[in-house]
Amino acid sequence: MESVEIVDYNEQYHEGFKQLSYEWLEKYVTVEPEDVRILMLLKKLFLIMVAIFILRNIKVKLLVPFR
Repeated sequence: MESVEIVDYNEQYHEGFKQLSYEWLEKYVTVEPEDVRILMLLKKLFLIMVAIFILRNIKVKLLVPFR
């Protein structure tokens, strides 16, 4: 079984991830203008998703009663 390593976002991965995503889109679906725009904004979108995840987890923890 192969292992997977999850790493923090690092700017050095941006171009490679963008290229990999673009190639996947070309192979399996069609690349639309919105896809290109999103791929250019990956870092901002990633940071927004992390913030939403953190806030969601805080909200869930607050909603769960202490035992």
